[in-house]
Amino acid sequence: MLNLFLMRKSKQNCSSTNSKGYTLLELLTVFVIISALTLIIVPTYFSYIDSAKVAVACGTLEACRKDLDLYYFDNFKYPDAIDFSTGLDGNGRTVFHVSLLDQIRTDLAVVVEYTTGVDTYTLKVRANNRDQTLITATPRTILY
Repeated sequence: MLNLFLMRKSKQNCSSTNSKGYTLLELLTVFVIISALTLIIVPTYFSYIDSAKVAVACGTLEACRKDLDLYYFDNFKYPDAIDFSTGLDGNGRTVFHVSLLDQIRTDLAVVVEYTTGVDTYTLKVRANNRDQTLITATPRTILY
């Protein structure tokens, strides 16, 4: 009988201390840690995405600069005006090819302005990021 009493006692102790779930404090701790990591990671992720979009826009402007330089070498001046929907200048000559126009539509939010002067031009565009960063291209540089 003493043996039976000890067995019952040990079973009661064993089942009451051997919990198969998590306490509320443990769950709250995990939730706080995950929330803190999310608050750090998400803004950083979107910052990298925005930086990448600006870099892509700069790459697109670099391709535009090369096409404008080719136009200059062929015509001894930069185009006075460019139709960014067709890629043609005011005289119907090709400035940008169709593939570059597709790239411009995809990578840039908007072409703000194109102005030309004697042996120079200024092309201002907005990147396709959250802030729509203004990027300016000239024959020598790209600034943002």
